[in-house]
Amino acid sequence: MSTPLPPELLTKFKDEPDCPAGTVTIDDLAAHWLAAPLGDQPNWAQSCVFVIGEVPGWAWEFVTCALPRLATPIHAVILAAGPLEDLIQAHGLFMIDQIEALAQTSARFRYVLSGVEFYDTDDAAEIDMFERLAKLRGPAMKSGIPVGGPLPAADGVVSVD
Repeated sequence: MSTPLPPELLTKFKDEPDCPAGTVTIDDLAAHWLAAPLGDQPNWAQSCVFVIGEVPGWAWEFVTCALPRLATPIHAVILAAGPLEDLIQAHGLFMIDQIEALAQTSARFRYVLSGVEFYDTDDAAEIDMFERLAKLRGPAMKSGIPVGGPLPAADGVVSVD
């Protein structure tokens, strides 16, 4: 079962268009986030994802809930360059074991991981983390995630091409 978002968080967005009333789980948030068009101003779901990114467990749950819902390579790019990259930058040293475990079993996650840009660092632990992650990336990074290419199937989910 997916973690419910704190009601006080949703209260901040209750007047925004399409913000659901009642209990919203992290899985529900992933569905709304992927369905929301990107624009100049973040909508409630995008703002909410930014806030939950401060909590490593919630950010990781969001990534794993969004992963099987990805319908296009563009969705993969948005997840990679947004929530996953933010998670790695803010909490990567804490989350590396979970990231490695999923990458070893999920071609889709390796594909998404290939779209994460690693930042420059002099920190030995972060350099080690990036080297570990680089070994796990899918082949898409060699030429960038192919916008028109197929999206690897998620565990138990048929890909949408």
